[in-house]
Amino acid sequence: MDLMYRFKWDNKKIDFEIEWQNILNTQEYEEVIINNIQTSTTWFKLRPAQVLFSVRFNF
Repeated sequence: MDLMYRFKWDNKKIDFEIEWQNILNTQEYEEVIINNIQTSTTWFKLRPAQVLFSVRFNF
């Protein structure tokens, strides 16, 4: 689960953005697909929670 907020400062043509990724600090993700022919399991190790702040300038 991620959360992102963006603020656009139109007069100055600047965007500010803050993003919080992996809010629940989930350690792994598993996807299981089952059909008539086969069963497929995919497993991913996820990055820990992190916060990113960015500024964008438009010219």
